[in-house]
Amino acid sequence: MTKQNNTKTKKKPYQKPQLKKWGSLKDLTQSMSASGGPDPTTPGTKMMCLSVPAEIEEHRLLVGDPVSNRGLRDQIEAIVEPGDRVVDIGAGTGILSFFAVEAGAGHVDAIEMRPIVNLARAAADQNGFGDKITFHGADSENLELAQKADVLISNLGFLNTLLSLPDAIERLLKPGGKYFPTAIQLEFAPIDVKGVQTPSIQFWKQEHHGYDLSAFMSMAQHPYYQTFEPETFLGDTLAVEPVEITANLPDYFEWSFTSKITKSGTLAGLAGYYNYFRDDVCYINQTPPNALERSIWGGFVLPLVSQVEVKPGDVMNVSLEFRLADNAVWRWKIELNGKVLGDHSNIGSVWPVS
Repeated sequence: MTKQNNTKTKKKPYQKPQLKKWGSLKDLTQSMSASGGPDPTTPGTKMMCLSVPAEIEEHRLLVGDPVSNRGLRDQIEAIVEPGDRVVDIGAGTGILSFFAVEAGAGHVDAIEMRPIVNLARAAADQNGFGDKITFHGADSENLELAQKADVLISNLGFLNTLLSLPDAIERLLKPGGKYFPTAIQLEFAPIDVKGVQTPSIQFWKQEHHGYDLSAFMSMAQHPYYQTFEPETFLGDTLAVEPVEITANLPDYFEWSFTSKITKSGTLAGLAGYYNYFRDDVCYINQTPPNALERSIWGGFVLPLVSQVEVKPGDVMNVSLEFRLADNAVWRWKIELNGKVLGDHSNIGSVWPVS
């Protein structure tokens, strides 16, 4: 029989870390930009989060995707004329700003609120663009520029485009100036449970550790990001009316459509994704299958709380609402053959499931 070691080790008293260079731990983790805020004594290289590698990993995927960068570069080359003043919103690594300089821009104001702006500035110097690009460590909505731009470029994703671009068009772009995206179009398709990668709702329906935790299921009624295999779609993909990006963008959108089920399966909700346009040119097309970097370019699922078996010929009617806010609100109502399967939102059910 093995004798247990009952030796007790005295715990060392906790000592709060002293971050002499950066200030307090709270200051380090809560800084919102590399510019360090209004206090001029704040170090310019201060990080906003201890988990910095996640941010650079995102940019590795963005920079490393040849398909999306070809589309973005094509649009920059199409609208930037020699000597143009360009504003790059959410500049990140500065890649789009580099494209703009090579397209003939006279000067680029690159706006990026995250700490990577310092490295982007260094990369611009390394590549000989330092005299052509001014980097601003700030939120574009809080920034005033001495001169308005002839061209505004951005690659912000769906929600951040809707939140940031209208203000930039109004304040930072000359009247009649060019910009992209000018529109974002959403497409939707019914998706089989086999194509759902994040089974959150089903998780909370089950008992865990002997407890009923289904009370948390309403929080799982939330769109979640994933990529798609088109063979898991149970019907045709349908495009809804595009969101036109303008200075006076509304804060509420609604769409409705009818989709016929074309194959048997278990309906788990709606697959959705975005296509980005400059005028009539779709420069980033996420319709699956595509050659975009899957880890960064994907879509989202609007899930059903109650999954249901479907067969070819079934008719699905969908009503969608989207309210633009810092925490955007989605609502999706799905009917199958005239019966309501679910009326959900990302803040919980609107009405009980019939």
